[in-house]
Parts: sequence; C-alpha cells; structure tokens
Amino acid sequence: AMLGRGRADRAIHGAAWLSNHGIATALPLLYAVSGQIELLVIPEVRGRTLLHVMADDWRSATPTPLATESSITGVLGRDLAAMVLNGRFNRDHKPSNLIVDVTKSPVQVAVIDTVAIQLIKPRAAVVEHGARMLVSLLIEPMGCGVAPRLAARRRLVRAFLGAMWEMQAVDGDTTPMDTDWEMQSARAVWGMVAKLLAR
Repeated sequence: AMLGRGRADRAIHGAAWLSNHGIATALPLLYAVSGQIELLVIPEVRGRTLLHVMADDWRSATPTPLATESSITGVLGRDLAAMVLNGRFNRDHKPSNLIVDVTKSPVQVAVIDTVAIQLIKPRAAVVEHGARMLVSLLIEPMGCGVAPRLAARRRLVRAFLGAMWEMQAVDGDTTPMDTDWEMQSARAVWGMVAKLLAR
C-alpha cells in the first residue's frame, strides 16, 4: 500500500479510468494510508444491484418491463464494448458489483468494485475479454438460481455487438450493423461464453 500497489489504490485508478471513458462509477472521496492500513471512502451509489433486479424478475409476478430491461442490456452492452475497445476489462464484472438506477434517463448502470479493471493482454483479444465479462454476468446469477432469460442474454449480446460496430466505424459512417456479421459474431461470442462457462 505504501508503494501505491494496494487494493484501494487499484480501485482509485480503476474508477478514474472508467469515469474518463464515460462509464458510470463511484469516484473516491478520500484515500489515506497509515502503516499497513488503507482507508478508502466512496460515495453511496443510488439504486439496486443488477443481481437484485434479476432476482426480482424470478420472484415477482410482475417482472421488469421490457423497455427497462432493454435499456439495462443496452447500457451493459455499450459499457462492455467501451471497455474492451479502449484496452481494459473488468475481471470481476458480476451483477452484485453493478448498481442499476432506473430513475435516471437513460438508465444508469454503475460499477462499484473497480479493483479488477485490468489491461487486455494481448491487445488484440478484445472480443475474448468481452466474452469473459459476459460470463461474469452469468455465473453469479446462475449460482443464485436467478439466471437471466435467454431473450435478455440475446439482447445483451446484440447490444454489445451493436456498440462494437458503432464504436469502430469511421467518423460519419452511419451504416447499420450488417446482419451476417452480427449473426456470425453472436455465434462466435456465444461459443466463447459456453467454453468459459464449462471451464
């Protein structure tokens, strides 16, 4: 910690990186080191964890409205694409580390545990690291018995691929996502996700 390599220090750098790339997070208010003790003060983020949102869908007679679910998957997909295309991924991108605020327009999904924001190595493995974060979004709710419906998973992958398509386009190019590319890419991403889940 005294050398600037502690968990809190990594959390500060991770939060700053996310914020600088337009991804919602809680920026630390105070950081101090005293001997072997690190102190990090972070503001509370309004909303509920994504895991609670998923659990409510399974337990409630009135699941999350489709428009809200689409907004959440849209933000998640865009944020995943923004991370990997800018050379980072979150090793711990699980639903209990994501706070959803549906009172904001558009819906906000904030990352609250920023310790594991890491460089993508090798740099070309952006899709593979996107798949790693998609797997993180599935494993925890599956273990809790509240896995998202297949339709929601498909919407998330489509949002991720759509954001990848748009963010890699040349300035001024508004060509819609190619359906063949989307289909082949979705198969490839799902293949990676399935292998990681099996492992």
